[in-house]
Amino acid sequence: MTEPAVIDLGEDREPADPPRPGLTRSYVRSAACLLLAGLLLTTTAGDAPAPEPWLIQLARWSQPNAVVALAGEDTVLVGGEGEVVAYDAADGRPLWRVPAGAFGWTVAATDRIQLIGFNLPESTDPAGSLPYDDVLAVDRRAGTVLWRNTALVDPVAGVLVVRTGDPVYPSVAVHDPATFTRRWSVPAADVVEADPQGSAVWRFTEGGELAEHDLATGAVRRAVPVSPQPAERVTNLLMARSAVGLWGVRTLPGGDEENFQRWYDRTSLRPTTGADRWIDEVDCGGGLSCAITAAEDVTYLVDRVTGVPVRTWPRGQVVGSTGGALLRGEARVGFAARLDPATGAVISDVRGWEELAAQGELVRFVKREDWRTATTYLAELTAAGPRPVGRVPGLLRRCEAGPHVLTCVTVGGEVVIWRVGEGPG
Repeated sequence: MTEPAVIDLGEDREPADPPRPGLTRSYVRSAACLLLAGLLLTTTAGDAPAPEPWLIQLARWSQPNAVVALAGEDTVLVGGEGEVVAYDAADGRPLWRVPAGAFGWTVAATDRIQLIGFNLPESTDPAGSLPYDDVLAVDRRAGTVLWRNTALVDPVAGVLVVRTGDPVYPSVAVHDPATFTRRWSVPAADVVEADPQGSAVWRFTEGGELAEHDLATGAVRRAVPVSPQPAERVTNLLMARSAVGLWGVRTLPGGDEENFQRWYDRTSLRPTTGADRWIDEVDCGGGLSCAITAAEDVTYLVDRVTGVPVRTWPRGQVVGSTGGALLRGEARVGFAARLDPATGAVISDVRGWEELAAQGELVRFVKREDWRTATTYLAELTAAGPRPVGRVPGLLRRCEAGPHVLTCVTVGGEVVIWRVGEGPG
């Protein structure tokens, strides 16, 4: 086997393309501190300088129209050319491959089981009306196919909430993630919603009953009548920290319509107010959540422990990152600033950087592109600001990041897998 070639990225030139993974791999050490001087802002931590971050290129090959994704912390998925191929995130070697159609999405059902969704072909759904996918379950390390089915699948607390049949009023059931065996079926209802916070499935019936089912067994925990007014139609159930809500449409006397919401305390199911009811709450970094309500056009920054709102920003402007909450620029392309989690002070050291890849809910890497030389400058977001990672050849179209891996598709149609670390490479 050919010895790994160390390529100095200090020159503005493209390295020769290596063969496909598994034959020869190029290892690339990026000299971040030298290359990004004058372009990136550096930070210090205490009296000692932070370890120099680096990238090692594990694999690079040409594959136009590829889609990349991560399966857990140790597996990279690349979809395209009629198959999905898994690669080891530690060394870039191929692990397994499965035949597939148009790659749509992937999500973990358990620590071992990875779900991969493929778009149904037009011959199966000519009108494009079904909200379902061709879903494949595989052992994410061995590549063993566990089952395959057409459905809308939602992994929740170790089980699958599955919708099939009529797209408007689908049949809903809870299935085993390893075998797809049906554990129990949700009784007919107008609206059904899974609730990870309470390990439950909630349903609202045509007769106006709100019922809570145990997610594992299907047993009814509670059921109360909460009939809406004759002019009201419930379209969604809302899951907040301390309450469950009805959301729908109300027809006014003149024939116009307006949205309405009605909330019930999670413990007593008695009517309560809709104040500070976060229907969506995600980690924003720095101990804060980005949370939204059903009706307001703002994003609340919320203390993740207490649930108390700290401050607000216009909805859609705030993005969570490993360096704290970020603010989008007016053009919504790059970032304008980041917020100090403790004080809310606006810090401009991310200005001009663009989102590159997230790790879980948080943006971890950002980029700046030099179109003249077809190179991309990378930085990792930290509490002290953008931290230089390196400069890589090519313009990056889409990337996914794990704790120790960055995998990207370039504008030129290449797939690249890098290992990410710090200190001696």
